[in-house]
Amino acid sequence: MFICNCAAVGHAAIVKAVEQDGVRTVKQLQIKLNVANQCKKCAIAAQVIIKLVLAAMAANKKAGIKAPVQLHIDVMLQAIAAAERAKRPNARAIQRTPAAKIAICDADTCTCGNTCR
Repeated sequence: MFICNCAAVGHAAIVKAVEQDGVRTVKQLQIKLNVANQCKKCAIAAQVIIKLVLAAMAANKKAGIKAPVQLHIDVMLQAIAAAERAKRPNARAIQRTPAAKIAICDADTCTCGNTCR
């Protein structure tokens, strides 16, 4: 699923950057993958994915599992939507599919053409 449409970066690339390259912040992700450098609409989603991967890595380590982290799309979307709502409580999330852009519109100023009103 694409997280940053501006840089064409999907969630798998972010997971890999956190797991294999030691990325721990959105700032480091900006340097590594050019995520959240242009419109910045993906910054919240990128931060949520970093946190989810770090939590999964800690759980795997505690359980003695050495397998790569795999995030379930539905869990990831729910976490991203919750973070967006917390950051912008007066905004309504766009109905999205896994391939859709992670974005949110203000109901009063929406110009995206989606069904967010």
